[in-house]
Amino acid sequence: MSAPHGTRARYKTHCLCTPCRAAEAAYRAQLRRLRVHGREPLGILVSAAATWRHLRALESEGISRRMIADTLGLARPRIDWACGPGARMRLRTVLRVRAIWRRWCDDEPDAVALVTKVQTPTHEGAHP
Repeated sequence: MSAPHGTRARYKTHCLCTPCRAAEAAYRAQLRRLRVHGREPLGILVSAAATWRHLRALESEGISRRMIADTLGLARPRIDWACGPGARMRLRTVLRVRAIWRRWCDDEPDAVALVTKVQTPTHEGAHP
């Protein structure tokens, strides 16, 4: 069953009726307002290169992929570790990985203990 008319979800299924186009326009306007104020929605895709380096460094310190995935709050305990040119990931995941990385870099003696302590950041508008 498809989404009702007048929603962005319906617009994304290639519906070009006036209410669906208006829903998409409202969404785009909200994105522009956020970006003007230096904020990005947490669900956007951003470059993953630096984040992959952080993940691999954490792994080299003895933190398993499963522990990292659990800490990141991923529903499935898996992270796709392949990172080619142009790889992207959600901003919310980038921010969570950065929180783990920063706390680990700030003289945290035991990176494995850190993963069990780290809190998911509440973010309204950081830059990638």
